[in-house]
Formats: sequence, structure tokens, C-alpha cells
Amino acid sequence: MWRQFMGLFQDGKAGPKGPGFLQVMMMAREFSDVMAIAGPPLFLQQAVAALVAPIGRFRSYSGRYQEYLTRGPSEVVELEPLPA
Repeated sequence: MWRQFMGLFQDGKAGPKGPGFLQVMMMAREFSDVMAIAGPPLFLQQAVAALVAPIGRFRSYSGRYQEYLTRGPSEVVELEPLPA
């Protein structure tokens, strides 16, 4: 699930506040066993996700993007040595 979020950010498909509502609902539906949105009750989240899923699919959103599961890091950052 986190690879999906990070892939969306790397590709510029998520704004500064994160993915849009439809994208979040598609991911919540796909990863319902490990993901829940803080606030609304779980049954309400599942109902809304089920209602908006056809709209998300029509707009080419997906809950899981296969390319993000196999993608390596975009950059490897070397750690700075700790001060002595």
C-alpha cells in the first residue's frame, strides 16, 4: 500500500496534501484489510468507496498500480556521517 502512495507522489499524481478523493477511495477499497481513513465509521467508508468506485474506474483510477510494486527507488541518498 505504501508503495502505491509513494509511486503516486513520485509521478506527480498526488498534490501536496496527498492523492485526491477518488484515488483515496479506490485505494481504500483495494486495501480495505489494512487501510482505513480516520474519522468516518468503517461501514460508511466501505459504502462510499463502493459507490464511487465506478466513477473512479471511468476516470482511469485504480486501487493498485502494478508498476509501483516492482519499481526501485528513484534515488539513493548517502547518509551523512555523524558529528564526532
